[in-house]
Amino acid sequence: MAVTAGPSRRIVEIVFAAALIAVAGAVFVLSADYPAGSAAFPRVLAALLALCAVVVTVRQLRHGAEADGQPFFLHLPRFLLAVVILMAYVAAIGVAGYLLPSFALAVGLPFVLGYRRLALTVPLALGTLAAIVLIFNVVLERPLPPDVLMHLWETVR
Repeated sequence: MAVTAGPSRRIVEIVFAAALIAVAGAVFVLSADYPAGSAAFPRVLAALLALCAVVVTVRQLRHGAEADGQPFFLHLPRFLLAVVILMAYVAAIGVAGYLLPSFALAVGLPFVLGYRRLALTVPLALGTLAAIVLIFNVVLERPLPPDVLMHLWETVR
């Protein structure tokens, strides 16, 4: 077994699953203050999140022995770079809205982490964002956060 600088993948997955179960429980409890019709959706999502976390935990407990030797961080600097990029993304949403930061994240993060096939990531990012905009604005009739590009959407709509 190789000596690793950090926790094993098995331990991290079990701890992360436990954290997800705690988050799901908190969402379930906090949604009790919502009206009955509004509470159903977050409660269903919380139950699904908890169920998936239980599945991960059971899988790791039953078959995780082979993951014990695998380090969780194969490349720690790359992981830290991804965390910084995600924090910048969250901050950018407040300034520029949803569309531009999401496109930059969807194309830029894989590129920075070594995936260089822009011919695939750009159309995939555009298609995903178009689907999200259509689902939220047209199907669900729920607006996305205000965006610097929303005036273009209003002219198309």
